[in-house]
Amino acid sequence: RELGKWLGDARLSAAKENTAVNNVHGEGFIAIGGFTLPLTPSLVRLKHRASVHVELFRVCVGRILHDQAVLCLKQIMSSVTTQRTSIEDPVARCVLLRALTTCLGIWLQYIAMHGNSGHKCADDILRVMRALSDVQKMTGVPSASIIGSAFALNEGAVVAEAAAAWVAAFNVLVVTKPDKRLEALDMVYPLDKYAFSRDWRERVFVTRAVASLCAPGSFAEKYGLLDTRPALMSWLAFAIDTVAGGVAPLAAALCARSEFLVLSQAATSSSTVGWCQSKAGAAVAAALRGKHKHKTASGGEAHVSVVGNHPGALLTSKESAFRVAVATLVAKEIASTMHSTPSTTQQKLDLEVMATIMRKLPPMANRLFKEASESSTADISGGASLSAKSSVDEGASATRLAHASVVSGVVKSLVAHCSTMLARADVECNGKSALAFPAFIPFPPAHASSWGVAQPSGRVSYIGDVVAPLFENDAVELVQQQVRAIDALRCTYADGDDQRGELVLQELSAVTCGVLEAMTGAQAWASRELALANAIARAVSHQSGSDNVVLKQYLPHFVLSALQAPQKCGARRIMTAVKVLSIVVSSRDTDVQKPASVLNVMALPLIVVAHESMVGESYEHHAATAVASVLMDVLVPLLKDALGDRGTGSTMSNSTAASNATGQQSSTSMSASSAATKSSASARERTTREVTMAAPRPYFPFPGARPATVATLTATNTAPAPAPVVHQAPIAQPESTTSISTPKAEALRALSTNAVWRIICAHVSVSVAFLTRVALEAPVNSEIVASSSFQVIVGKKTAALNESPRLAEITRLRQLLRGAQKATKSALAIERKEVERLMSDALKPLPESFRQNGVDAAVRWGLATPLAPNAFVVEEDAQERTRRLVFAAVQFLTHVSKLQGNGFAEVSKHEASIQAAAVFLLEPSRRAAGTTSNTATDVALKALLQTLDVRIMELPPKQTALSSRPGRRR
Repeated sequence: RELGKWLGDARLSAAKENTAVNNVHGEGFIAIGGFTLPLTPSLVRLKHRASVHVELFRVCVGRILHDQAVLCLKQIMSSVTTQRTSIEDPVARCVLLRALTTCLGIWLQYIAMHGNSGHKCADDILRVMRALSDVQKMTGVPSASIIGSAFALNEGAVVAEAAAAWVAAFNVLVVTKPDKRLEALDMVYPLDKYAFSRDWRERVFVTRAVASLCAPGSFAEKYGLLDTRPALMSWLAFAIDTVAGGVAPLAAALCARSEFLVLSQAATSSSTVGWCQSKAGAAVAAALRGKHKHKTASGGEAHVSVVGNHPGALLTSKESAFRVAVATLVAKEIASTMHSTPSTTQQKLDLEVMATIMRKLPPMANRLFKEASESSTADISGGASLSAKSSVDEGASATRLAHASVVSGVVKSLVAHCSTMLARADVECNGKSALAFPAFIPFPPAHASSWGVAQPSGRVSYIGDVVAPLFENDAVELVQQQVRAIDALRCTYADGDDQRGELVLQELSAVTCGVLEAMTGAQAWASRELALANAIARAVSHQSGSDNVVLKQYLPHFVLSALQAPQKCGARRIMTAVKVLSIVVSSRDTDVQKPASVLNVMALPLIVVAHESMVGESYEHHAATAVASVLMDVLVPLLKDALGDRGTGSTMSNSTAASNATGQQSSTSMSASSAATKSSASARERTTREVTMAAPRPYFPFPGARPATVATLTATNTAPAPAPVVHQAPIAQPESTTSISTPKAEALRALSTNAVWRIICAHVSVSVAFLTRVALEAPVNSEIVASSSFQVIVGKKTAALNESPRLAEITRLRQLLRGAQKATKSALAIERKEVERLMSDALKPLPESFRQNGVDAAVRWGLATPLAPNAFVVEEDAQERTRRLVFAAVQFLTHVSKLQGNGFAEVSKHEASIQAAAVFLLEPSRRAAGTTSNTATDVALKALLQTLDVRIMELPPKQTALSSRPGRRR
């Protein structure tokens, strides 16, 4: 009766006063998390009545009146939900939750002293815990406020108090009835589920609760958690959060655990990590208590300000650096214990957590980043002051940078130390869904839609745009880690498990060709994409030659399948693949793939691309630029190595500098009798041979045109490969280079193979075809020049024009060029058919599953990507494309002609065509007509003629018609 009277008199009514107006000066409530909240007179009365409930609860527990004690708890809990929302006034809810925590602490103390006698109340305690874990109910706000705002700090104070009360209730529960432990832990487990919650209040609640359970020396350590590994694995998912107050305390708890040898002992650059390791449980308590103006019991106020920031506040740069340091240690800890985990079940759980992190971390990071970006423009309602809005703006800008640093640090640490585990989790846990490991690195930004791409307006609102530059310095190492991990996994599934082995191969194609496919060539990303191409080239070049499926299977198919894609997309893919090929071929490392072994496999796709660029009447297709990349990035450096003059440079700027130094070469006149230049018998034979195509085929530039080569390669060939036919004798390899390994020796070995020499011959034909086409289009002037600018030529003057030696020479040269153009097309078509016949069987077809994944495929293999066609950047100016093609063709022909023996003979077959083309391309009137002239190209063309020992000639001069009478002057 007395108890009921006291409970009635001390009823907990709702506080209605505004703390901003009626606060009691000099007195405040110190809440968990570092908050000091003002009190009003009604809140002071509420605090006093809550203290009365605490004393009544103490009496009930002391008299073993557990039912009445639970009634006190229920009355406090019911009063929490009747108070004003935490946005309006968080103090009332914090006061009541602190009273609840105190009551549960009294109960736990009594049990420790007098033994367990409250097991009948376990279900009531579970109900209290469920209510405490409902953050919407505890705060009274259906949706979370903007992180960093004053409203979010109010909600963070309530969530911190609720988490402390939940841990106190958990301690009582596991002591009174231990078999209810798992049921209680289900409220916060699985941790990876709550790590990706859309409500930041749930994430803060769970991390603070688990940090209290994991703290060394805590009551829950003895009765609560049997395994702290789930917290270790899931912390990496929590680490990318933009809200403070939860992730750092959990990190401090993990660093204080002695069973984690790396986390508790390894040295880092962060002094705060060392402080957490040395202070152990005291550091965790200080982090949960939060930063206050007064000194903490454990000292280290600077460290407490890093790990004990207010719940609901924005991530700071100092806490970001602390999280990155801990992420590195956590990844090392996981890697060190990955093989020592005794339980197969535990290994499976770890892999499932890793698979979840790979799938959900990129979209979660992108969403958090967009929220931080949009918080500055959000409408902060509820009477917030202008200063509050300004603080949110400044905090959002700083948080974006700090958040990007954390995300990049977490991903780098995982890939650098746990690549094998990530690859295995991707294969064993993702099933038939899209592979997540290849897209886990946001580099390039266009690689994964979950990471995001740049907005057309240029406004950065995707985290991939900010994080990708942070990966440039580590791109080589990270890509190599991915390739090594997948290679190791291939050996694991080599026997018995065909399905997983095929998934591993798809992973390997995705981290190589899938990344190349996503490169757009945009100027803003040029340096990143070049760094990544270099990383992929270095990674795949170090694979074993006999089992290098990337260079021997994936890359050739990638180039061939690009011919099916839209123009810009396909051209960009080919140029990107050529860049990787050039890096591999020109590598100076001793343990990489040799140029001969790489180019022997790439002979078929390179010749097919060269032929496709010549199909049709014009060469305006963007793939012609890809042929120029093959010439300048692959073949010219190879020839320079063979000639021993790589140091001379091959760029257009070097040629321009050379032309300025040497000046213009002299020219000689061209007569009609000297135009008949000799040609070898084999050249005449190749000129007269006609090409018979098996069936009419559409011109490659139109999307949907599928080259016959690609179609035939997808089916398994059962017929044995015919014996290789030697295409003219290749370059003879000197005996002195057969036993040494130098760039020159390797280049000569490559040129001595039949496949590489076929590439050289095919591109000689392409280069000559380019020169003849550009020469035929040159606007050479053939009119008669009158002596008077007012002279009108009519009648007999026109007849004199038709009989002009200049016009006759132009007509003759154009006929010669048309014949040469037709001959080179025929020769290249024959070369393609011969290469398809001899080398198609050597290129292993792709598995059917590679082409059956539709829009979710990691590699599109010729299909259009989710990116818009205009996202792929190629040279749009036709004149600039022509200039690059001519320069590349001339440079290539010059270096081939410098090869002793068959190199000079192969180019000299076309010396008549080259000489005729040079007449038009070097014609002075062509420049006067308005056509753009390039000094570097002119100098290179003259150098080619000089190498071939061919004279530089000119057209006959224009005739001058003399005026019979003076022109009429006005």
